[in-house]
Amino acid sequence: MNTYAPTLPNELLMTMTTSAAIYRWLIETMDDEKALLQSRDLRRVLYLRPPKEAVGDDRSTLWRLKTTVYGLADAAREWNLSIRKIMTELDFTESKMEPSIFFIENQDYELDGVIYMSTTSS
Repeated sequence: MNTYAPTLPNELLMTMTTSAAIYRWLIETMDDEKALLQSRDLRRVLYLRPPKEAVGDDRSTLWRLKTTVYGLADAAREWNLSIRKIMTELDFTESKMEPSIFFIENQDYELDGVIYMSTTSS
């Protein structure tokens, strides 16, 4: 099972932040605590036992997962593949040097925005 998901190195984040300060670029941030739940459908069949609160004492019930959940080894990768597809549909370009960075340029090839993805907590 492939579990690789690119994550921006701290040194590169510091370089980007320093550049933004020097050039007086606007910096906006957000954190989606439920991001991994927004990935595409699982590409494998996976069942889990529901919590007792959901089914009572019936331990024969199984739920089939439709999407990733926290704790799965491949959750971050599935989320990254999903967001990569969305970003390219929105005309962002994935960096060839750092796959966790997406950027968009205007008609004059000036940088209009940079977005980075991280699947780990810092």
